[in-house]
Amino acid sequence: MLNDYLPVADLAPESPLKIQGNLTGIPRKLKDFAADWHNANLKWAKENQAGFALCNNIGNIKIESFVGDESLPESLLELCDGLQSIIEKLHKLLEKMRQWYQSVVGIENLLKSQKKTDDIIFQTWPIRNFVQAAKELLSMYEKEFELKKTICENICHSENKTEILFMLAAWKHEPYLEDAVAVHTQAMIRETGHET
Repeated sequence: MLNDYLPVADLAPESPLKIQGNLTGIPRKLKDFAADWHNANLKWAKENQAGFALCNNIGNIKIESFVGDESLPESLLELCDGLQSIIEKLHKLLEKMRQWYQSVVGIENLLKSQKKTDDIIFQTWPIRNFVQAAKELLSMYEKEFELKKTICENICHSENKTEILFMLAAWKHEPYLEDAVAVHTQAMIRETGHET
């Protein structure tokens, strides 16, 4: 009687995670996709820290100028140029994110044409989960980039201490990057087998 039941694992289709050797095709693309998003998060965080340090220095110089003489030091221009450079790096990263999103949408369209959109590609996710995660991540990063760009355009020209402090807090705390960034990224990493 006990021999009539087979373990569930024996009936499960072969997952790419169990396949020995290199992944190819869609599983390879999605595994790289997850790694790209993870690495992008790390690069964004690094640029965010560097940008905050520059904003903080700019803010300090501006605030000191409110109580002292009206002349601003030459170093302010250098700091503003540095902040603009950070914005350019973040913009390039955002463009890559847009390409990754379009790529995963393309994979979804391919699977739709093959009527395989409900197929589990790794462990538990069909393609729509990857698309949804990428869409939400991209949306958050686009909003955060626009905020940082606005701060970059305005912090050097601000004449108000409260405004400068607000911009510093907004840059540092990244209000548009919700906890979902870490959740989506970590979920993709685990789903694709980068972490178990």
